[in-house]
Amino acid sequence: MFIRTASWLLLLPVTGLAQSSPVPVCPFTAAQVSAAFGAKVSEGQPGRTDKFGGITMQDCRYQVKAGRLDFTLMVQTTHYGQNGTAEEHFRMMAGKLMPVPGDKDGARVQTAQGDMTTPAVHYFRQGVGVQLRILGVYYEGMKATESELAAWQKKLLALPRIP
Repeated sequence: MFIRTASWLLLLPVTGLAQSSPVPVCPFTAAQVSAAFGAKVSEGQPGRTDKFGGITMQDCRYQVKAGRLDFTLMVQTTHYGQNGTAEEHFRMMAGKLMPVPGDKDGARVQTAQGDMTTPAVHYFRQGVGVQLRILGVYYEGMKATESELAAWQKKLLALPRIP
């Protein structure tokens, strides 16, 4: 009995190493988002958490007030554990994923989604896919210009990387 118990105790640290630590549902403080965006930001509010198979998806929403503009930053994480790959994560996404030159995490901006195109950045780190997306009216006129879209993509890329 002693040997069996000792064997289980020895395995505990190994199983802990095999799993990456979970990403907080709301990984940024309002101050971090505010610094990247140059705008007033409320603390993040957890959204949905969905689990299926070995995958966990969760999101958090931050309200942003930039002058007359009032919109949401959605931070969505997809935790694949040790078996996920960047290729799998990016495969099912709509539109075009344009690589960010020189990005150490292989970040990509998402474009050409038709009417659903909004500023969005995706990357994959330590078994976790991360989507940073602006939802709502983040532009001044009736429709976003290319320069407004690019400016917000740059601000999304300025956020700290998670995990």
